[in-house]
Amino acid sequence: MPRERFIPTVINPNLCYLCGRCSRACRNEAIVIQGLNRRVDYRKCTGCLTCVQICPYNAIKVTYVIEGNTADIQVDAEKCIAASGCQECVDHCPVGMYAKLDGRIVVDKRIIEKCRACKECEAACPVNAVKVVQA
Repeated sequence: MPRERFIPTVINPNLCYLCGRCSRACRNEAIVIQGLNRRVDYRKCTGCLTCVQICPYNAIKVTYVIEGNTADIQVDAEKCIAASGCQECVDHCPVGMYAKLDGRIVVDKRIIEKCRACKECEAACPVNAVKVVQA
């Protein structure tokens, strides 16, 4: 029987102003902001919600999903702007599901069972071209 599991923090880059409040407030040093990049170390995040409470822009979410429920990952080629240099989904996927190949994004479906359904890739995509489909 599937069980619910914690999926750590997701920072929406469209709402985040890189103020650093979440990073400074995190007791576990799970949130790192360097330049224009924001990262969550999923090994350190405990889901305490301190970052959610302190963020003045509502840019942070902590979610829970049913384990093993990712059915597919879709990238809308018509919306995707990888040819213009974007690779936000590649940079934000904690399990390395995405790669940039010949100016387009490809998903390694052979390792889809590693997908945590954190949807950080969806949140990172500036044109909403990425969709995590849950079973």
